[in-house]
Amino acid sequence: MTAKKQKRQRQKKQGQRPSSPPKTAQNHAHAGTSLTQGTDMLQELPDHTTARANRQLSLLRVQQTVGNAEVSRFLASRHSQPPLTPLSPAHSDAVQRFGSEEHRQLGAEGSGNTTLDIDLGDGTKLTYGEMVALAGDYFGSISEMQTLAATPAGQEELRWARWQAMRAGGEPDVSQAAKDRVMDRYYRLAANNISHFSAGGTARTEYQNYHAQALHEAFMAGANENLATWGSAIATEAFGNHFLTDMFSAGHVRTPRAAIREWYQSHYPNSVDQFVNYAANTITETMDRNGDVPWYWPNSSVAGRIRGRIRDLGGSAIDSFSLGDVVSLAYHDHDNAALGVISDVNPEGQPVDGGYHWTAKGDSHLADSPITRQMAVAAVRTSLNDLELMRVAGQRATANQCLSPEALETEFHLALSTVQPYAAEGYIPREDPTAGNAFMSWEWGSINPEMRTAIDTAVKGEVANTLRGKAASVPEVMRLNRRGGDDPDGAVTLHVRQAFNAFCDHLGSDGIVAIENAMNTPASPLPDEQLDAGIPLPAGVPAMDAGVP
Repeated sequence: MTAKKQKRQRQKKQGQRPSSPPKTAQNHAHAGTSLTQGTDMLQELPDHTTARANRQLSLLRVQQTVGNAEVSRFLASRHSQPPLTPLSPAHSDAVQRFGSEEHRQLGAEGSGNTTLDIDLGDGTKLTYGEMVALAGDYFGSISEMQTLAATPAGQEELRWARWQAMRAGGEPDVSQAAKDRVMDRYYRLAANNISHFSAGGTARTEYQNYHAQALHEAFMAGANENLATWGSAIATEAFGNHFLTDMFSAGHVRTPRAAIREWYQSHYPNSVDQFVNYAANTITETMDRNGDVPWYWPNSSVAGRIRGRIRDLGGSAIDSFSLGDVVSLAYHDHDNAALGVISDVNPEGQPVDGGYHWTAKGDSHLADSPITRQMAVAAVRTSLNDLELMRVAGQRATANQCLSPEALETEFHLALSTVQPYAAEGYIPREDPTAGNAFMSWEWGSINPEMRTAIDTAVKGEVANTLRGKAASVPEVMRLNRRGGDDPDGAVTLHVRQAFNAFCDHLGSDGIVAIENAMNTPASPLPDEQLDAGIPLPAGVPAMDAGVP
């Protein structure tokens, strides 16, 4: 038993509160995560990182031999380079996962401010631009939105989602249950948003599917002279235009969303639990240092209660911050600043030999990039024009004659062969290999400097701010009895909100280092010169690579 443990035992017997020196994010070594567990994580790394993993495994063995403090000092030396500049409060809101208002603007301009036939129950109807903004982010399908629009409860969700996404006008008076359903759906979709990415996802397929449905509805609307079917075609097209416009956001062009998600689910399947455990342990240690935790309660017991509260508080939002989600967010936000791309046609829709080279920007940067807006709006207009062509084709097909359903389908496919129903795809950008875009190494353990900076910015910005937004829902204090049960007159007062805010501040200041601590694994490879120097080894150990028995 260590001297510290013996002292704590003596204090408990004497009824004193054990002394507890301040614990930092580095030296607590993630309470509840053993060195053996950390070793297992390193052994699970892919083959191409085996050599680095072996060096890191040796480091863990040294840690077991010479102690945490010595190794902590060594690890701290990894960050002796100039610190990354944190986002200032004035800029923290600029790091966004989605740009709903930007989607709305593109849809509104491309459609000529069209209004859809979707009643929101308060005397207003959804506009084309608003549908483009809400589709895919807040609602999973056009049929889901049409079903919701048919009931008062569903209309509540549509109204509040519109306000939540774009914050236009005052907040509608709807039930808390409606708000909860909207946000739960939003975070579920955000955690599985492969359909919003281009080369690294299925955005093109999603657009094609909705556009094909809209083309069919438009043809049938013309053939049957049915205004309701025409309105449905326009609404379907607007929903699909969300995925079309997503492909013009620079952060959606090359971010390998599907590959990142698959790799991290395989290598870090429990990253959400690790993050929650880290948050609970850090919050508990803050309360312990502030004198809240009595001597007769082990920190692990308090952390268990806090862990449950974090899960309840975060809900589905917690699951959208898995390690893979954070890395995808960082990659996405990095490219949104500017990415060299190439399209088949120029803004006027004219094909260009060798492709049209331009610089795209993305979410929260659209106002800074007239060319991105111009290309996206041109694509929306071209796509909508296809519907008008098919509506006219339907009218011609049934002129002065009555056709069977089978004959109408034949006429529909003939009409498709006479137009270019996917001409909008010529505007869609892809990465320009000649533009000198930064290479982003995104596998944890192999994170390169550009990717590291992007992750650090995302954690200090959106991740920290999202959790700060939950602070008002955290109880200011928890009053418990000696046995740990809830009790308004309890003998123990835990200042939970203060500790929770301190954790958010920790993320806001430490960024990627906090995530490394939570995962118990460095994001970037340790330089060989640092691995081979600076750590006093026990007598008789010739070198790091020889291992420590």
